[in-house]
Amino acid sequence: MPQTRHQEAASQQNQANASNPHHNTPQKARIREAAFMLKTNEEWNGRHNLNSVFERHGVSKTSGYTMLRENLYSDRTFPHRNELETRGAPKKISQEKI
Repeated sequence: MPQTRHQEAASQQNQANASNPHHNTPQKARIREAAFMLKTNEEWNGRHNLNSVFERHGVSKTSGYTMLRENLYSDRTFPHRNELETRGAPKKISQEKI
């Protein structure tokens, strides 16, 4: 259903006034990667910590820690990870020969 100009203007105003803005996936990925690098390189000091990473990316501490706690690999992402694929044409080479 198309939006009218009034609905679009109201939507933009609501987004601008939102106290809890939506953070897009690339931004979340950058924060997760920076946190991972800090943990693996063990560079936890006064200059480099998670709070500085959150500030650098313009995210509050609460939102940043929420992003790090999110479950990335849920059942929706990989619904049939332990099941053998039986759909489609039979394989020319069996799994045993591979």
